[in-house]
Amino acid sequence: MANAFLTQALRGWGPYDRLLADAAAHVPAAVYGMSETQKAHIAASLSVDARRPVLFVVASDQAAARAHEDILQMLGGGAAVFPARETNLYQAVAQSQELSCRRIETLQRLLSGEVRVVVAPVDALMQRLMPCALFEAHTLRLKEGDVRAPGDLAAALSQAGYAREEMVEGKGQFALRGGILDVFPPDALSALRIEFFDDEIDSIRSFDVMTQRSISRRPSAQLYPASETLLNDGEALQAAQILNNLLKSAQTGK
Repeated sequence: MANAFLTQALRGWGPYDRLLADAAAHVPAAVYGMSETQKAHIAASLSVDARRPVLFVVASDQAAARAHEDILQMLGGGAAVFPARETNLYQAVAQSQELSCRRIETLQRLLSGEVRVVVAPVDALMQRLMPCALFEAHTLRLKEGDVRAPGDLAAALSQAGYAREEMVEGKGQFALRGGILDVFPPDALSALRIEFFDDEIDSIRSFDVMTQRSISRRPSAQLYPASETLLNDGEALQAAQILNNLLKSAQTGK
């Protein structure tokens, strides 16, 4: 912790010790009668003393942003915001992809152990997520020298929620042209170009989608899912049938 004395100041204080015991027992706890900064202080301290991630629930996106900044200062890093999805229908189309990428990035950082405190507005927790096991199952780990057909990798990316395009322009997209596969992971700052020699990965490079110029070569890459909701063929068919039945019921008034 960047300011260890902040944690030490709470130890031995009865209410904090009870919170620490609840955290060790994986019991949710409510904290009230304190300022937002004081609550952030407690959340940061619990993440250190309980030695496990803490989910800090706040009332709004604005409160989440303030708490995130406070906790970053206290911990020196290791905090992330899990934003709510856009519910305004006029803005949802434009913002949903960006918000989804931010949510997926936070999930990835949490699963990797990089994040100790996740700050989330209550609205964000009202929206369902895929199980951790499914998120892991659709995470692709690649390295130079791996044997994997370009078509098989493209199919795996589609199943992981990536959209196939003629050219990659944004996060969550991929493009396959012969022995070259471009992909833009939702948590990355730049896209990746994977070049194949037959069915072997010959190189992995990051590149600028605007100029198409390579930035750097890397020996490996992890491609996390690009969607929060992943369905296999059977689940997609079942969902389509349910929606079709609902549509028919609405049309007949039954």
